[in-house]
Amino acid sequence: MTTQKQRRERLTLAKTVLSELEEEWIIATQGQYLTVEGADFEDLVSRGSKAKVQTVLSDKQCKACAIGSIFVAAVDTFDSLRVGDLRYNYNQPNDDDMIEYLGRWFSESELRIIEVAFEGNTDQWENGFEGELADDATAALIFHEAIEERACEEEERTGKTPSIGTMLLTAIMENIVKNKGVFVPE
Repeated sequence: MTTQKQRRERLTLAKTVLSELEEEWIIATQGQYLTVEGADFEDLVSRGSKAKVQTVLSDKQCKACAIGSIFVAAVDTFDSLRVGDLRYNYNQPNDDDMIEYLGRWFSESELRIIEVAFEGNTDQWENGFEGELADDATAALIFHEAIEERACEEEERTGKTPSIGTMLLTAIMENIVKNKGVFVPE
């Protein structure tokens, strides 16, 4: 059950992602959770640094998927997570650690559905989807396809190729705002 405080904070996270997309601090990127150019997390950890993740991310452009973008917004907005609090893969925060951290606001299932809507597939979830969650995953795939279709229409109309990642992440965050803190693929 989601509390009123969690819903308010989810709204804040979604609005922060939208703002950081507009300011180009976040570049919506399919196929990678979070890449931060110029951040050497593993070096900081090996030196025993107590640096905050927020400090490491400041003034750096982040390429991120939906989960990575929400993670960046959460770190920027709510607290003082330290670099040593996370594990790293190829110098980037571990996706399981990001999902666990985001558990303060979203269940793993909710994050999985948001990610399916962004990526347009269920491949990254080895356990698959069952029951009601399978229906939600299907709705998220349809949501994704609708945004892709909108991107194609925009390209035909303007002659310019829009950023599908930006369109998807914007639509997902606007959906969360519209639905008062809950992603409802429609």
